[in-house]
Amino acid sequence: MDLRYNIDLNESQDFVFKDWMNMLDKFHQEVNASIDIIHQHKQEIQEMKKEIYDRISEGCYLYDDTRIVISAPEIIIGNVDKSGQLKPGGNKIILRGNQINLEGAGEDGTIQTKATHINLRAIDPGVDGMEGIVHDSARIDMQARSIGIDSNQSSGAYTRDLGENSINGISIHSDGQLKIDASISHKEWTEGIQQKIKEADTAITPLQVKAAELKGKLQAQVTDMEKLLKQDFSLSESDEVTSANMAALDALHLRVTDASIAFFHQIDAYLATLSSLAEQLRYKKALAEAKRTDTTEAFKKSATGAHLILNGERTELNSTDGDRQIHTTENTQITLNSKNITIKSETENNSNIKDGDITLNAEHITIWTNDCQTDANGNKDIPTNGSLTLNSKQITIAAVDYEQKENADVTEKSLTNDGKIQIRAEDISIDGTDTEGKAVSNTVINSKIIVLASADLNKEEGKINKFADDGSIEIDAANIFIGSNTEEFKTELVQIAATEIAGQAKTKAEFAQGEKGTTLKLADDKAILATTQENSIYGKKITFNGESSFNGKMTAGTINVKSLDVSNKLTAPNLEAGTAATPKESASTYSEKLELKEQILEKLKFTQGNKNQEK
Repeated sequence: MDLRYNIDLNESQDFVFKDWMNMLDKFHQEVNASIDIIHQHKQEIQEMKKEIYDRISEGCYLYDDTRIVISAPEIIIGNVDKSGQLKPGGNKIILRGNQINLEGAGEDGTIQTKATHINLRAIDPGVDGMEGIVHDSARIDMQARSIGIDSNQSSGAYTRDLGENSINGISIHSDGQLKIDASISHKEWTEGIQQKIKEADTAITPLQVKAAELKGKLQAQVTDMEKLLKQDFSLSESDEVTSANMAALDALHLRVTDASIAFFHQIDAYLATLSSLAEQLRYKKALAEAKRTDTTEAFKKSATGAHLILNGERTELNSTDGDRQIHTTENTQITLNSKNITIKSETENNSNIKDGDITLNAEHITIWTNDCQTDANGNKDIPTNGSLTLNSKQITIAAVDYEQKENADVTEKSLTNDGKIQIRAEDISIDGTDTEGKAVSNTVINSKIIVLASADLNKEEGKINKFADDGSIEIDAANIFIGSNTEEFKTELVQIAATEIAGQAKTKAEFAQGEKGTTLKLADDKAILATTQENSIYGKKITFNGESSFNGKMTAGTINVKSLDVSNKLTAPNLEAGTAATPKESASTYSEKLELKEQILEKLKFTQGNKNQEK
């Protein structure tokens, strides 16, 4: 292509360089336009770049409209010498195309990629390789029967062979940290993006300055080129003039050639700068559009859609080393942290899996709903809040030892020695009512020794220190039974001890000893003491108030009567000289020791009467 066109020696002369400058200037003015407009400019400039590289005549360009085949048993591509060894200095190999295939054919086909830094990114580099556009379809696919990924922290040589522990599946190993993260960071999408925008601005400013400088240099070069070409026109205006100025024309052509090559290199640098500037501006705009505007609190309350799925017929989480040994250091742990955590054994229809089982086994298991609040000094307040619910058809809390004999099921062996179950709370309720509040269940407490107490404890020893102030124990029911007197189960002793004992029956109170023994009955505002044997009442002084009736015989040692009214007869067989003789039998006083069983209180003794009391 000639550098001159539309030439009229008598008018102003236009050169192809001006047309190129107009195209570049338009690209420069719209460098912040949409990506489609940028691509349109690059497409228009494509022919100009082709012309530039044709005129520079540097390098080797090989092209065919159909196909180029390079064939050999071994092919080395690179900046290498004849032996295939890489030459010193920087070098670059670029494969650019819409579709690039690396194929290692055959059962033993292999593709190896080796470099200190390998970067795989699913981005669109553009026709010039200067862009980094992320499309909605961006993805990286890998498929194999076996995939191994290893992070080896050694230096100088890797200590682990990738094929050493290959499996039919995916093996991911790290000597250090392995992080699988499905999350969206509000900080990354706000502060992080803002920082990237600042970095883009830092890169944009020098590119803008450089583009302006290159544009100025190009314009100056165009002016110089115009002058040289006008001189060329003048010296070759006719054959006679040309023949007379051959030496001057040769020198002028050398100057034009050198200036043209410098000009072409300058245009190439200008195009690269404009492409970089356009990409940085597009990148900044994409970041600004992606930046989140919600507050941190609003972000916490909104769903991000991030989702991590671990799915396997058998899933294991172990804190082991590379030799599969359990580590027992203090920092060995598995942590699950979320607002909602669900551990279940269910089918896809949310029904329980038949015989499904969830087991927690450790020397110490703690389930708590405590909050943690830390003040400025680092002191922590750990109040208990929230709730804990256990719901099942059958709930067992036990301190039991188990055993399993060969080819047998696990069975209970015995109660655990010193096993203890303790329930502590400000309010404790055992409720056997249905949804309407109706009592329908049975509650059984069974133990060798059962103590119900309302008492303050010794904090160090855990024993009763004293009864709680205003403490009380209340038992309410339509029927209350204490003790048993059947042939199979007999209660040996029922004992009530207190400073005051009060009992009240609205209709009837009855105490019976034996099947046909003594009965004390309180009913219909009457008190009846009935027995088939002798009854005795002892006391230093016994007073009967009101009218008293004695049906049958009455025997007494000494009776002082203010007035005696005998309706029938008075008989005194042992009456002598007006004094009473000593009766044949002397009534001994009754004395019985009633000893409280040793429980939570110290031993007490209660004595009634005094043996050998004088009559």
